[in-house]
Amino acid sequence: MDEEYRRYRMDVAARWLEHVRALGIRVRVLESEIAELRADAEGLGAMDYTRERVSKSASGDRMADIAARIFERLDDLVDERREYEGERARARGCIDALENPMHRDVLVMRFINGERWSAIADALGVKLPTVYAWRRDALDALYDVMPASEKDAIPRADA
Repeated sequence: MDEEYRRYRMDVAARWLEHVRALGIRVRVLESEIAELRADAEGLGAMDYTRERVSKSASGDRMADIAARIFERLDDLVDERREYEGERARARGCIDALENPMHRDVLVMRFINGERWSAIADALGVKLPTVYAWRRDALDALYDVMPASEKDAIPRADA
């Protein structure tokens, strides 16, 4: 296999896994936004000592606005999480089909768990160039087992 076609295969596999990773990041962002909105909602019921008369009542309009935003984000989260979990399961199934356990570990640690390359090298007890070499080989091997729907429709030049 020529080097250009190998790079193409690795790029296609990496783009798919980066898409899966990005979906996971989106889910975590939505979860964080919901937590912040909930904290804002809880803060609305706090005592207001800045007025002449101490009051614990919250602005009904502000509470309704925050509640609406929470429900909107929850709807988004359900949709995003469903898509992420489906894609993650497909990706994990393909990664698990790889023969080399180091290839599997590198791809899972990076694209499923979201770890940095340097952290992966440390965890596996190897140097960074070794991790990069495993990544290249793993992405090339992954191309063979990944869903056809995720591969570009560009035919091989030597096929």
